Amino acid sequence: MSNIKYVIRCNNFAYNDEWFMTDEVELGAIKAVYTDKTEAEQTYKKLVVNALYENQMDDYRVANGDLSNAQYEALNTFVLEKIGTKFNHQGNIPKFNFDDAFEFANLSELVHYQLLEVDDTQPYYVIWLNKDQTYFMNGLSSQSEIFNGIGWNDNQHSWGFEFEFKDIINQPISSLTDSPLLLEQFLNNARAIYYDKDQKMITGVHFSELEFSELKAFNALLKQPIFEIRQISLEELAELK
Repeated sequence: MSNIKYVIRCNNFAYNDEWFMTDEVELGAIKAVYTDKTEAEQTYKKLVVNALYENQMDDYRVANGDLSNAQYEALNTFVLEKIGTKFNHQGNIPKFNFDDAFEFANLSELVHYQLLEVDDTQPYYVIWLNKDQTYFMNGLSSQSEIFNGIGWNDNQHSWGFEFEFKDIINQPISSLTDSPLLLEQFLNNARAIYYDKDQKMITGVHFSELEFSELKAFNALLKQPIFEIRQISLEELAELK
């Protein structure tokens, strides 16, 4: 029996306060898990095409002159061939048949899902927030963050944890840990955690520069860890909201 499964996950686009930046994407919630590749591909294409028309084109970077000249040339050639008109990147999303709509979504970066082939025997994890008794969400969506294999990795920065760690700022380290010497040694070498040696307290954390591996090490030294990492199956992940 094959261990390969086909996972459809949402794409979470970054937002610059004006439009969605489709070139900056984080994997979001698992939409579905399949054992049959053909069935997965069919569902994936349907989801991409349906999502294409859920918003206006000016909600994305394609409508704001942010693609390359080669991309706009390809879009113009495609639209002209398929529906006989020039591509207007500031207009409405053109109406296509199913297959052409899927191709247009890819050419314009308006792809709201990813289809991933994964080995079901590899471990997957979520982050459990101890205080809130809930799963960590990355700030881009209302879905739980998944990592290892199909998501986060130790080199990824930890910007999404700023709110969770706010209570440790300006607190003496003696109140934060049962191992103050170990914590102080860690803080003296930390690149993005600002430590006042005289006051013996953390004065700030630059989460956008703090790698997740460093955050895990820091969290482990706390008397009351902010989070824990839990292993979870693909089927359980698909049920998470």
